[in-house]
Amino acid sequence: MFYAGATVFTGVAGGVHADVNVGDVVIVDTWLQHDLDASPLFPCYEVPLLDRSYFDADATLPDALARAARAFIAERGRRTGRALQRARVACVSAG
Repeated sequence: MFYAGATVFTGVAGGVHADVNVGDVVIVDTWLQHDLDASPLFPCYEVPLLDRSYFDADATLPDALARAARAFIAERGRRTGRALQRARVACVSAG
């Protein structure tokens, strides 16, 4: 059994907003399960048996995640001798 206090999902996402650039770290308060299609048994994108497509992130984590991402970007620039000029951290709210 795992008794994790939190799970942090990392991965890639297709940025569709004009303010999102390649290399950006985006921290959200709500995420969409976009690549699941169990139709015709369930609506497209809905997670079977959960009756939902949207999921709320843990409201206590965004600030800590943003600090960690900014620290990583800064440290990576120091170690490589070059700044990650295009990388930035954006906290995005669905509401």
